[in-house]
Amino acid sequence: MIAHINDQKDALLYRIYVGIERLRPWLTLSSDRRAASAMEYALMAALIGVCVVAAVGTLGSSLSEKFTEIATMLKADAVAPQ
Repeated sequence: MIAHINDQKDALLYRIYVGIERLRPWLTLSSDRRAASAMEYALMAALIGVCVVAAVGTLGSSLSEKFTEIATMLKADAVAPQ
């Protein structure tokens, strides 16, 4: 471990070293096959979630319009004499 930091160059190198040490668990996690598979499944789930949100947003407004149209037609049929 670095006991004393002499100048700015040493301080920069120390900060880089500390940053790499903080990232080490994440870097070693990616080398494990089970963890890599888990990451792949998480990415696929996130992609599916984004697709579902986009589809619901697109279809939601058209579905709302269709239900409003049906409700209007039902009200018109209920009011009209037979």
